[in-house]
Amino acid sequence: MLKKCVGLLMVCLWSVSASAIVVTDDSSDYDGTDVGTVDELVGEIGKREFRDLIAGQGFRGFRADAEQFWSNSLMGGDTELSLNSSTAGVGYLATDVENVYAILMPNEPGYYIVKNANFWGLFENTGASNWAVFDTSKLSSGFQLGEGPFQVDHVSGLDNVSPVPLPASMPMMGAALVVFVWMRKRMAKAKAKA
Repeated sequence: MLKKCVGLLMVCLWSVSASAIVVTDDSSDYDGTDVGTVDELVGEIGKREFRDLIAGQGFRGFRADAEQFWSNSLMGGDTELSLNSSTAGVGYLATDVENVYAILMPNEPGYYIVKNANFWGLFENTGASNWAVFDTSKLSSGFQLGEGPFQVDHVSGLDNVSPVPLPASMPMMGAALVVFVWMRKRMAKAKAKA
């Protein structure tokens, strides 16, 4: 039994270490740093489409509140995102995975926007860390992010500010507690009569 447990533990540890993405930039202080996993692309938009989306919404230019509006339009009504940081002139770091790059964020956002002159991409920070880790091969060619150096104008961090829904199990636990108290009182009355 112990051998099976140790074997299972070794397989789990191997699979975790095999999925880690590591910075491979010799010129960086972060060379060899584990940056987690590739974050999920939620959506992207080009400059022209972005301009059409914000037309008539009262935004002037491509300001942070317009980015927040676009992000929330992608999320639907279930989630509301709020801008928490914006960093201009962002440097990126190469990783040990082809087309995957990492950007150190000033905090740990739930979501972030990577922006260049013509495109915006919204990502969910699935690694829940202060590293933005994105795969350029999943972005449209209009992003003009490919192999070799590319320009990231800025990165904006966003947090989920939606109210946390009540778990479905909470009402059931409350009902069970009421039944338990009722049964306890009933048993105490029955015991008192006897």
